[in-house]
Amino acid sequence: MKKRIFIIALFILSVFQVSAQNSDEVTLVVSADGVTKEEATKIALRSAIEQAYGAFVSANTTILNDELVKDEIVTISNGNIKSYKEIANEDLPNGNIFVSLQVTVSINKLVSYAQSKGVETEFAGATFAMNLKMEELNKRNEEKIIADMFDVMERLYMTGIDYKISVDNPKATGQITANIDIIPNNNAVKACDLFYKTLQSLSLPKKKIKEYEEIGKDVFNIGFYSIVSSKGQGIYRHEKCKRAEGFSFRSENTIAQFDKFFNYTYPRAILNVCIKTDAADSQIEIISSCGVVTSSSGFGGCNNKHYGEDADTKVIFYKSVPAYASGLNGELWVTDYWKKYVARERLLNYIQSIEDIEKYCYFFIPEDVSAYHITDKGIVVGYPQHKVGAAMHRIQLILQIPQDDLMKISKFTISNGNE
Repeated sequence: MKKRIFIIALFILSVFQVSAQNSDEVTLVVSADGVTKEEATKIALRSAIEQAYGAFVSANTTILNDELVKDEIVTISNGNIKSYKEIANEDLPNGNIFVSLQVTVSINKLVSYAQSKGVETEFAGATFAMNLKMEELNKRNEEKIIADMFDVMERLYMTGIDYKISVDNPKATGQITANIDIIPNNNAVKACDLFYKTLQSLSLPKKKIKEYEEIGKDVFNIGFYSIVSSKGQGIYRHEKCKRAEGFSFRSENTIAQFDKFFNYTYPRAILNVCIKTDAADSQIEIISSCGVVTSSSGFGGCNNKHYGEDADTKVIFYKSVPAYASGLNGELWVTDYWKKYVARERLLNYIQSIEDIEKYCYFFIPEDVSAYHITDKGIVVGYPQHKVGAAMHRIQLILQIPQDDLMKISKFTISNGNE
């Protein structure tokens, strides 16, 4: 028995040794924004130093708050930062510059620097201990960079959508169908570019995935499915999908962050419309305030979520999405989830419902992983291509306008509710 344990221990050690060819270095993805690109870069480099310092040098990070050390520690000349390369560089709506960097930090140089400042270091150079610390640091780094990415994407998307509206002739009841094209502008394209560049920089390579599998360590795959064909409408629109690509991550928390972004932040951004008429007192505004996901059959429950706040709201849109990845073939699903979006309206309560959103984008956690040998722990469906000026979704909105108000209106205009 002892011999078997010893062999297993050696195997695990050898796997970790393979993963750290240069045990005196750590490579992290970091991001920051600042008034200038230079300031943002310096803040991002400092973040890499702080993360590496806390993990490998000393738990006492007081020295990092010293104003002189803050600037000195990130200079390339002292060797703490061995190298870095730019992943993304975007202008933000508030005028700041956002940068994302891949940074390699020299642990040995950082230890020497800390010792030169009189710091008692705790660096453990043993390969096995080093790699355990490195794996934990990489996991925390992934969680932070994903959170930062989605935060910046939200800011870009909130001013990144333009709209075009066409209105059908009103019915005798005063009901009007408005067709709204959702069109990305440059900010939305920046958000999409940042998204894919960041995922590509963080996704585990095949070699690392194999190492994880050999030692029984979880890998969290997220699959991206494109919509090949679509039939039906609204709640009952069913898409046939195809897996286009996937990314592999270290942390389960990354799954949760994808869930919140695609089931709350993204629809909140694209549904934030303000419709005005040429009548002085007629304005319609949708502000998506929360999303609720519940199981239609009570099965499972890992997709049951509630985002945002309920306050003076009405349901404007329901969407049925699968609980099974195997249901992405366009057939009716035995078990699915109802995604419910509610909205606040200002000034006039004309909105009855959103009847349909073509190419609707959503995220779900498949509940048939073991039964169908599905490796994806999370699935993104229908995240569209972004091209400035080209519609990526279409909304069919039903308005109910009183006859007296309808007589005053001759045209509708539409804009982003955040502007």
